Amino acid sequence: MRADLSKLISFIAIALMFLTACGGGSDPKPDPDNTNPTIETTLPAAAGQNYTMTGSFLYSGTFKDNEELKVVKFTLKHNKTTPSASLKVANGVDDPPWEPKENDFKVMLSGKEQELTNKELFGEAIPSGVWTGVYTLTITCTDKADNKAISTIDVTIQ
Repeated sequence: MRADLSKLISFIAIALMFLTACGGGSDPKPDPDNTNPTIETTLPAAAGQNYTMTGSFLYSGTFKDNEELKVVKFTLKHNKTTPSASLKVANGVDDPPWEPKENDFKVMLSGKEQELTNKELFGEAIPSGVWTGVYTLTITCTDKADNKAISTIDVTIQ
C-alpha cells in the first residue's frame, strides 16, 4: 500500500509540473492592442481642395488597423475671421459659414481595412449663400481598442 501511495504522489507531482509548464491549463492573455489605426486620404487630394456651393462634400480614403476598425468621424470647422467694416461691402465676405447639421458625421467600420469611395459627408449638399473660404476637415479613426488616428485637411468652399 505504501508503494501505491508513493506512485500516486509521484503521478500527481508530475501532472502538476506538466500543467504549470503549460500555463496551468488556462489560455494566456493576449497582448493589449496599443497600435493606432491609419488614415490614407485620396479625396480631398491635398490642402486647398475646392468644393462648390450646392455641390456634395465627397471623401475617399482607406482606413487600416492591425486588429479591427470601429468608426471614423468627420468634422468640418470654418476658419472665418470677423471681417473689417470696409470688407463687409465686398460680395460674400459677410455670409455665414457653413455649419453642417450632421457635423460629427460618423461611418461605422469593420475588419482590418476599409475603403470609402466618393462618400458624401454631412448628409447634405453645401448650401448656397455660405461664406466662401478655408475650412478644416478633421478625420478621426478609432479601432475596437479605442486607439485613434487623427488627420486634418484644409479645403476651400467657393
